Amino acid sequence: MQIQRKTLAQEVAERLIEGISNDEYAIGEKLPIEPELMKIYGVGRSSIREAIKILSIQGILNVQQGVGTFVISKNAHESLRISNE
Repeated sequence: MQIQRKTLAQEVAERLIEGISNDEYAIGEKLPIEPELMKIYGVGRSSIREAIKILSIQGILNVQQGVGTFVISKNAHESLRISNE
């Protein structure tokens, strides 16, 4: 069995999913801005952007240029795990 290495972006994506699952971020809610997320997760802007990209591709987040990033779904736990294997 191989040990899986995760990128910082994957770690942040998983943490965001946990936050969404635990109702820290509700469906329809706007996520904090990038600098705030960078402080919360202790990572750089590129990791935050990549994590948001991962989750938007999975249909969990919706990015609206100039407006913000919104939670649109909670259903991703399984798809995230599968994509890492």
